[in-house]
Amino acid sequence: MGYGEGYLAGKLFGAVCGAFVGLLLILFMKKDGRLRCKYDERQELIRGRGFKYAFYMLLGCLVIDVLFGEMLDRVMERSVAGMLYVCIGVIVISVHGILNDGYFSLNENPKRAVAIFLGLFLINLAGALFYIHSGLLVENGRLTDRALNLICAVTLLVIILAILWKNACRKRQEEA
Repeated sequence: MGYGEGYLAGKLFGAVCGAFVGLLLILFMKKDGRLRCKYDERQELIRGRGFKYAFYMLLGCLVIDVLFGEMLDRVMERSVAGMLYVCIGVIVISVHGILNDGYFSLNENPKRAVAIFLGLFLINLAGALFYIHSGLLVENGRLTDRALNLICAVTLLVIILAILWKNACRKRQEEA
């Protein structure tokens, strides 16, 4: 499927705007207004393990892509497959960090972060539902790049659910 220059320029502009808004959201999540996250040594070890697991998961995704790439090309565009692999890695890093108390930095406000994640989830879900309703999600039997909203929404939902589950487990431990 070919896209015009305007479409590609729009995607680039959207990515730049998204990066700028992301930077502002990161600043909003911090207690001290700094960009840099502060982690203790235990958290750094947990995060390192999470990155290692995500790296191996990404390698596994790429091996699957090499072995079954032609079959995948029949059901989704390359950009969708690439974003799917990235989001799988993000889920691995995030869930590992959340379940082992290494996700939120010492200078982050977890409640603000969850509120931002929830807002981003709803925005992506709205985009995905629009594309589903308008029939633009699938063309010629293949997922188009418009499925990226759905993939991001699912990723954010998994992260939010992991945070809620961890908080529920923590409350049960405190009550016991």
